[in-house]
Amino acid sequence: MPSASRPVPCGPSARNRGTAASSKKGPLSASRSLAALVALSSGVAAGTTAAASSPDSPYAFAVERYADGDRSGAGQQLAALDPSQVPAGARGLAGRLRLLSDDRRRNALVKAATLLHTDAALERRAAGDPVAIDSQLELALLYVGLVDSVPADADLRTFARRWYLAAALDRQRYLEAEGAGALLRQGLRRFPTDPELRLARGSVEETLGTWPPLRGAPGGRIARSQGTGLPTQEGAGAVLSEAARGRDGKSHLQEAEKEYRAVLAADGALHEARLRHGRVLLLLGKPAEAGAEIERVLREGHDPALRYLAFLFQGRCREGEGDFARAVEAYRAGAALFPEAQTVHMALGHALDRLGDLRGSRDELRRAVVEGSPLFERPDPWWAYPYGQSSRADSLLAELRDGARR
Repeated sequence: MPSASRPVPCGPSARNRGTAASSKKGPLSASRSLAALVALSSGVAAGTTAAASSPDSPYAFAVERYADGDRSGAGQQLAALDPSQVPAGARGLAGRLRLLSDDRRRNALVKAATLLHTDAALERRAAGDPVAIDSQLELALLYVGLVDSVPADADLRTFARRWYLAAALDRQRYLEAEGAGALLRQGLRRFPTDPELRLARGSVEETLGTWPPLRGAPGGRIARSQGTGLPTQEGAGAVLSEAARGRDGKSHLQEAEKEYRAVLAADGALHEARLRHGRVLLLLGKPAEAGAEIERVLREGHDPALRYLAFLFQGRCREGEGDFARAVEAYRAGAALFPEAQTVHMALGHALDRLGDLRGSRDELRRAVVEGSPLFERPDPWWAYPYGQSSRADSLLAELRDGARR
């Protein structure tokens, strides 16, 4: 039976495990929340040096190279610059772009500069440097904030909206939930009715509501075991801030429920939002409403992964009602969709045990342990569930890069 309070962790590729935690220090403290960083994108600081803000400075040239399609060369040039001078160069260029009357050139350079720093953040993640990740995203946010100076520019607004989604999903796939949430909150301040941003925020809040070690981690990170890439208890306790401890899981789940409800009010055909809404209602102690949402997904939805999850949640609802026979029916239907998935066989074994079918229960648990798909190898949609829509991050970033070339 899937836990109602703690999702089964599933992470990025093995080469990236264990890189989320770091004790390195730098100009931007690792304990500084991204929620504080995003505030910088609401305006452009002044007072940069003439050299740093010069149109022909090495920094500005790197941005131009990115806009011309030389992303690799631009990234190498940015990496070669003195890191202490880059923020001044970025503020100077952003200030000039704010005043630029050529809309096409302005937009091309805003997109290029945003993605140059976004790509740099992704590279620093591979190196395990969370300070540099946040520093680069801070500069990307500086350029995204320029959308406020041209509120009627549909092209730039579309880019900004898609960037918020892509950047947040990238953080969510590494379980940097607090960091993802900060990006989504700012994105929704600028685009309050966007259903994709609201669905993503609901997913982040749901994960925060069901996985306590993620709450209050700097940038949304948690310490991980070098051997497994999964959270360690010592690291989880070390990163919880006093402010985060003051917000319990229920408040996160209530935020998630509000976001899912808003998404469904705008588009009732978004089955993932309805499925997640049903699960959150179940966790909030509203089984009747939860069951109605889950049953509608099963009536109208066709995606196998969503239907598998719906059967898992339906079985959980029925177990809560004490109807273990019908719970077994739901779990068996889920197992038919993903026979190698481990979670459904564990749930089925639990329900059979409650019915007194000890032999059947042992058989299902044996399947879960012996025949179930090894972690990360073959799909169990439940393992990916805490990561929301983060599987879209790469394709969204690729679309933004393609659209940024002038």
